[in-house]
Amino acid sequence: MEFFRSDEFHQQMTVDVCRELFAYALKGSSDFTAGFLNDILSDYCVENLIVVNTDTLDGQ
Repeated sequence: MEFFRSDEFHQQMTVDVCRELFAYALKGSSDFTAGFLNDILSDYCVENLIVVNTDTLDGQ
């Protein structure tokens, strides 16, 4: 895990590899919640989007 968190590893990764690792790390569709996706948007300082759960109309 130390290597995966290192700047050296991060600099070697392409955008496509990052996407593939991200998708692979998640176990299934239940991992994609509105709250999880909103946390990612927040981590990347995306302020003009919000994911809303259409079942509850909740952003969590």
